[in-house]
Amino acid sequence: MKVLITEDHPIVIKMLSNLIVEIYPDAIIKTATNTEDAAVLVKGFDFDLVISDLDFNGEKRFSVVELAKEYGIRCIVFSGHYNMAFIKKAAASGAIGFISKLGNLDDLKYALLNYKTIENFICSYCQNQNKPVVSNEIISPDITAIEEIILSNLLVQKPRKEIAKELKITSDSLNTYINRMTAKNDCNLLVLIHRYIVWKRSMK
Repeated sequence: MKVLITEDHPIVIKMLSNLIVEIYPDAIIKTATNTEDAAVLVKGFDFDLVISDLDFNGEKRFSVVELAKEYGIRCIVFSGHYNMAFIKKAAASGAIGFISKLGNLDDLKYALLNYKTIENFICSYCQNQNKPVVSNEIISPDITAIEEIILSNLLVQKPRKEIAKELKITSDSLNTYINRMTAKNDCNLLVLIHRYIVWKRSMK
């Protein structure tokens, strides 16, 4: 199993890599943080699957999806978007599935397990959207000041032991903070981090 992850957020790359290895322990994983590097890898390596975001440097790009199709590689889009325009564009570009980062990771697991056979798979989160999506809609995370410090440190992949030490709390207390954050925001940590990223960008 050879997988290319095209994503510009390190924390998302790490979580995707962990999930892939959990399902396919012998997987060979390559990563690219931009479309140019992804193109080089696609052309030079025989991948079984490409998982690609759509946002790179503030632009929406389907070039990785299109290139994967050109080289006969199955491609799943893993994006923060969930409106039908992007889903249809991804399918037209060659994606076999569209998974929103705001949804449940079970859909991503399903797509990874069945990547050889699925066609036009749309995650449940995207399917359940019943109203037009405003492109600049921001879902603000419900976090306290100390929880924001924790999220910002997780975003740059600082080890949890270091975060706990800097905050002068135990590792168990740190995990409790993280569990409370995800519980009150009704999402997993990956979704919460993505909301935090989008929210911080909107504040600039």
